[in-house]
Formats: sequence, C-alpha cells, structure tokens
Amino acid sequence: GSQIAVIIGNTTCANPQILTPNTVLSCTLPPGNYNNISSLPISISVGNQPSASGNGTNSVTVPINTQASIVIQGSTPTQTNGGLVTITGTNFNSVDLSKISITIGGVPATIVSSSGTTLVVKAPAGTGTDNTLNVYFNKNLISSQNTFTYFPPSINNVTYSFPYQSTAQRITINGNNFGNDSSLIKATVGNYQCSDVQIVVPSEEISYTVPA
Repeated sequence: GSQIAVIIGNTTCANPQILTPNTVLSCTLPPGNYNNISSLPISISVGNQPSASGNGTNSVTVPINTQASIVIQGSTPTQTNGGLVTITGTNFNSVDLSKISITIGGVPATIVSSSGTTLVVKAPAGTGTDNTLNVYFNKNLISSQNTFTYFPPSINNVTYSFPYQSTAQRITINGNNFGNDSSLIKATVGNYQCSDVQIVVPSEEISYTVPA
C-alpha cells in the first residue's frame, strides 16, 4: 500500500490496502462532511502511475464503501424492555448519518443523536449477551463483529402462600429484566426445576409453578 495513493475530491484517503490483488483496495477517509461522496472525483495512482484517464481522475458514479472510515468499539447495555444506549467508535461524523442504520439482534434500532465518537441509540426490547450489533451504511453491512448485551434479571420481591404447601403452588416474582419471552426463562427453587413460567408484566413480573 505504500506506493498506492488515493484522493477523493481534494481529500487524501489514508492507509490504502489491497483487499483483492489487482482488483479491490480500501482506504480510510479522515473526519469530514462527505454528503456528496457519490459524485466526487477519485484519483488513484500506483507506483506513481495514475489511473486510466489522462489526468488521473475518474468520475465516481456509485456510492463509495466507507466501512474503513467507521469503526465500532463497543456499546453500553440496557434493560430488557429497551432503552437508550451509547455506541462508541470513531468517524461517525465522516459520513451522512441519515444513511446509517443499526440493528440489534436483527431488530432495527433508532439513532437519537451522534458525535464523532458516539451514537446514542434507542435499542429494541430483548434479552441475553450475544445479540449481534450490525451497522449499515447506505443499506450495506459495514460492521458485524460486535455483540450487544442486555442487563441480567434481578429479583426484588417473592410472593407465595404461607406456610409452604406440600402440593405444587404458584410463586410470583417481581423484579427487572425478565424479558417478554417466557420460553427463555428458567426458574429454580433450591434444587427444584419450576414449570409453567408465565410473563405477568413484561420485564418486571413473572409467575411459575413450584413442584410438590
């Protein structure tokens, strides 16, 4: 890449790298306003030899893949009923944010605000620690290496009959981050596996049956 030079408009694209020998390369655009990137001229030279046209300039007529300029570094967790989260990274201000879209676990998330290093996003409801965080630019996937985490469940209060009966009985649990899918919830009391788990209030209250 040291003998390759790429200029888009009047901006030098840094760190050019060969992705596929002879046919595909990538480079990193510095922060800036690239709203009209699809119409900017591009100049490429290899070993001081300019690209095909006489002056070394080719007109770009399709959107440029900017995945090299946007880097996702991490994200904050949120409650299972959804909420605002912060996605950290770099160069969010180097592209038109109206062309960026995000999904968490395959469900769209709404961008609320942004800076050069953060995106504040309204995450959808969900559970678990291995939800894929995908970032798209102009509907093209540019980042899929990150996962998103929801807060774990917590118990605030337990309601059951006194004294404890020798027959099976229902127990109600109040807390947080239970989610909204009872098939994902496993409840135990001591060494007993509970059954018939039901969502009473999404994310906040569940009930289940304790065996005799």
